[in-house]
Formats: sequence, structure tokens, C-alpha cells
Amino acid sequence: MFAWIMAVSLSVVAVAACASPNGSGTSSCRGKLGILLPLRGPESEISVFVSIGNSVDLALAQFLEKNPQCKVELVKKEAYLGSIEEGVKSSRELIQDPDVIGVIDPIAQSSTSSASLEIGQMMSDAGLTTLLPTATIPKLSEYGWKTFHRTQANDIVQAAIAARYINNISRSKKVFTVYVGATYEELINELNKRVNLVGSAASEYGQTDFSSIVPQIVASGAEAVYFALYYEEAGALARQLRAAGSRAMFIGSDGLLTGSEDAHSPGYITSAGSSVAEGTAITCPCWPRERVGGNYLADYREKFKTDPNVYGPEAFDAANILLSGIKAEKNTRVDMEAFIDAYEGEGVTSKVKFTEKGENDPDLVSAWVYKVQNGRIVPDQQMY
Repeated sequence: MFAWIMAVSLSVVAVAACASPNGSGTSSCRGKLGILLPLRGPESEISVFVSIGNSVDLALAQFLEKNPQCKVELVKKEAYLGSIEEGVKSSRELIQDPDVIGVIDPIAQSSTSSASLEIGQMMSDAGLTTLLPTATIPKLSEYGWKTFHRTQANDIVQAAIAARYINNISRSKKVFTVYVGATYEELINELNKRVNLVGSAASEYGQTDFSSIVPQIVASGAEAVYFALYYEEAGALARQLRAAGSRAMFIGSDGLLTGSEDAHSPGYITSAGSSVAEGTAITCPCWPRERVGGNYLADYREKFKTDPNVYGPEAFDAANILLSGIKAEKNTRVDMEAFIDAYEGEGVTSKVKFTEKGENDPDLVSAWVYKVQNGRIVPDQQMY
């Protein structure tokens, strides 16, 4: 999902410590976990990041309530779209703390940028188990990183459900795809093979002027346009297409589900305008908050007085997987990695069982189509 690389490396430590039940002695149920997130500035207010951070905090609070003999520290490192050098430095600081035995990473290893690849290799070389609750680029599991684990489906699955929706539900016979190459190239390559393609164009991250692409789409007579873009770019393209007279159906990737403080009205609606965004279908290998299992949604609402955004449930599962390793007294990196490699358990989103390459078992993952209805993003149907 996120082709984002890390910057500023300010460390915040949230200590959740408690004594053994009798108030004395030590417990082998202990360890530090790291998480990489925006912690200040505008990005720290984006709902998807807030939800991920809150969901990890919720998992930790519940774990400690049930396991008061355990001592767990959550080490928070700032991660942004910006400086590659600072991003690598921030990851290195986690690696250099020998007590950090697992990392939840929704940003740093979520692209094929040079920084992401360096960070992934660093984590692998250090034997530091990493769980990625948002990364969907398929080739991330092909680099041989020994500590890489993905908790959700990848973009091969996202392409499959997008094609199924286009072919069987919207029944569009002419499809044009637009994508950010560094992030969604594999998704688009797979999707283009599965639909009646009339054209495809690559764009740049942050691009908002699509004057060179809009005429191609209009001239193609496309009945559907698939945006493998982020919310701001997709909204800008949608506006410009409507202004140029295109009546094509808009379908987008999971990048459209981010970018606002409001979990129900992500930035795509703001960027496109509510009338343009209305009816847009959005694919995502992520579970709707309304459909997850257990008491996650009710507990989240009670603790934070708001709703979680997408990938919050996946982050909750990732945190609980690592916490289960700590509960099993796997408090070294070697032991934690062996535990996670062999892990099999039920989360609030799905059952999790990792393949040799760190993918969640393809038979266990799921993916959904969402839709913009009445100015809100709502789940439409499960497609995988």
C-alpha cells in the first residue's frame, strides 16, 4: 500500500511495565517492540496512521491487563514520506537496541525504494522480526529477507478482485489504468492482463496535473478507469476527467482510503469533491472495521471515542501476534523469529499462518470492495 519512506528519528518510549503478581521477582514474559509511525506534523493526524498507532496501543493495553506479570515496552520511532537518510538511521536505532525483539512497520518497508530495500535487508541481517500490516507490493517477499512477514493479502490478490469487479459487476468492456509506478506497477501489470485494456499510463507520486493523461483516457472511450494512486492524485484525476467530459466509472486501489482525519470520509472524497467521488469503487486487501471479529471495534470506540480507519484491525492483529511471542517467553530475536515463522492463530481479521517467504497463507487472506455512498466510504462486498 504505502510507498513511503521514513524520516526524522525521534524516539518515544511508551513503557507499559508491571511487576509479577506477588510484587517481587522477575518474569521471563518481557521484551521491547518497535513501531514506525508519523508522530508529529500533519501526517501524524492522518486517520489511517492514527488508527494503526491506536490499535497497537489497544492491543498492548489489553495484553497487560490480562498478563500483569509481563513487562513490555513499545518503542515508537517517527516515520514519514521524506528523508531516506533519516529513515535508515531511525531503523538502525531500533536494530541497535538488543532488547527490541519485534517491529510493526506500516511504512518503511512498504515500497521498493532504495531506502525500503536497505531497511528490509538491515532488519533481516539483524534477525529483527518485522510484521507489515499495510504493505501490499508482491515482490517484497522475494528479496530473501529472513524476518519479513506480511499479515494481509498482496497486490496480486488486489488485482484479482479489481478484475472480477470490473468484468463481472461493472461489466466494463473498455478499461484504462493509471498508476504510480514505484508502488503499484505489479498490481497494474496483473490487472492489465485480466481486463479488456484500452490504455495504461504511469504517473508520479504527488502529481496533480494530468493534462497529458486525461486526453488519452477520453480518446480511448474508456468505460472504467482504475486509479492505482494515492488519494490526492486520484481525486485530482477524477475531477479533471469529469471536467473533460468522461463518464467512465471510477475504481481505485487501497491508496484512496487514506488521507483524512475522518475514518469515514478519507481524503479522496475531499480531493475529488463529493459529487465526483460518489459511486467510486475501491479495492483493498483490508477488512472493514464493521466486519472484523471479536470486540475490536467496540473496544476501540470505547478507548478512543472514534472509529478506526482501514488497516487498524490488521495492525491490531500484528501487535497481538508479537505479544503472543512475548507471552510464550520468546524474549530474544532468535526465539521470536522462530516463534513467528511457526505461528498459526486467529486474528480479528483472519487466520494467520506465514509461508516460508513471510506471506500470510493465500488461502487465509481476504480482500474487499468499498464504495463511496452519500459522501462516505462504506464496505460493499467481500471479493476474496
